Amino acid sequence: MITGVVLARNEEHNIVDCLQSLRPHVAELLLIDMESSDRTVELAQPLVSRVLTHPLAAQFDAARNVALPAAAHDWLWFVDADERISAATGALVNQLVRERGKEFEALLIPFKTYFCGQWIQHCGWWTGYTMPRVLKRGHFRFREQLHGGVELDGRQMQLAADPALGIDHFSYLNVDHYVVKANRYTT
Repeated sequence: MITGVVLARNEEHNIVDCLQSLRPHVAELLLIDMESSDRTVELAQPLVSRVLTHPLAAQFDAARNVALPAAAHDWLWFVDADERISAATGALVNQLVRERGKEFEALLIPFKTYFCGQWIQHCGWWTGYTMPRVLKRGHFRFREQLHGGVELDGRQMQLAADPALGIDHFSYLNVDHYVVKANRYTT
């Protein structure tokens, strides 16, 4: 079984769709909220098993580590609020963990990143593998630096670069959103 984990801050426009896409594929669903001032927690509460809190931090990757002692299951699937999981991806991940989970400690899934509503299939954005998102407890820890990813002590399996299996990542809604994020990450 798998615990789903979503890290969020002020994601009221994304959180319900994200949680609803992940919920069918996990036995438990945790939200890590980083001091949201909008309706993120209120909208998420009916869909999650627990809400964990973490202080607001610019380097947010390490905030995911608060899920490690809270998770009921040894496999954790980390998803951001601007990501969506397809039925095909969810089914395959569960099958792999169930049938081959002794062969790996981390699963790398391709990302389909969208810019202003369009899937970017070129310029290195597809296949868009970022970091393992399905991880076995005891074999990983998220790093402290922004987008520092995960420190893995174990074997990694990679899903095929099949668009049907990609995690939909709605990173940039419009040009204004892109500029705001670029300014935040470069400051």
